[in-house]
Amino acid sequence: MKEKRLLTLFFLLISISFSAQVKGLVLDSVSGKPIAYAAVMYENSKIGVNTDEYGVFLLPKNDTIKHIQITNLGYNSKTVLTNNELTLKLSPSIYQLNEIVVIRKQNNKQIIIGDLKKKGSSYGNGGTSHMWGIKFPYKSENEIFKFIKEVKFITKSRVKNSKLKLRIFTIDSLNEIEKNILENEIIITCKKGKQLQTIDLSNYNLVFPKEGLLIAFENIIVEENKFEYNYTMEGKKGNFKGVSYEPSILGYFDSQPNVYSIRNNKAHLLTNKPNTKDGFHNLSVQLTLLD
Repeated sequence: MKEKRLLTLFFLLISISFSAQVKGLVLDSVSGKPIAYAAVMYENSKIGVNTDEYGVFLLPKNDTIKHIQITNLGYNSKTVLTNNELTLKLSPSIYQLNEIVVIRKQNNKQIIIGDLKKKGSSYGNGGTSHMWGIKFPYKSENEIFKFIKEVKFITKSRVKNSKLKLRIFTIDSLNEIEKNILENEIIITCKKGKQLQTIDLSNYNLVFPKEGLLIAFENIIVEENKFEYNYTMEGKKGNFKGVSYEPSILGYFDSQPNVYSIRNNKAHLLTNKPNTKDGFHNLSVQLTLLD
């Protein structure tokens, strides 16, 4: 009788566990193929996950928020009511082409802007979706060096082959996101430990926009990126469990803030200065531009 009660309790707990999650599948509406690493977020919140490589997601149930939003670069976003199981189809974006201006690449000279310092600062994930960016304003040298050849940055990962999204935006004077200048996702696979990432953008034919650039990094909330650890808190007894979704982006301390947290289609300048350091957290990002 005792074993029967324990078995009943086990199946009840399993049932509760599954009912406490929203399970879904995200597909391309045209091809029917799964969309990997799409963002699935509760509306107007930082609570969310990403689809895995098969387009499947498991989102913790939240009874206080009724809608979830699904986004992925190259697709129209969709907002739906939550349900225990969802099959969602995203339609590909149709880009409105402006008048085409042909600019001839010289490829004779290049300049490097930004810094690749790594002095004890980093931006990591605290278990929820994050996107950070660093702003590169348009300057007089961009009249000559118009083309974006590559971007470099440094990652640190505590798991093997963690994945990260590279995003490139333009923003207006009020720090509103104007547009993505990439039409497709760039997914970067990061080795365990520290790694210099060099992303070749020359085939994208990206012209440095007069609005300036925001180079951004978006965490991918999937199980293979998950890292669990123990930590202590001053004034409290015992160990606490923490979760991070790798990798983090290394940086340094600077006299002026230049890192933005990106949420709800707006870039928010981070102006908190650490108590133990002189300066603000900055991101180590370097751009190579061609004439």
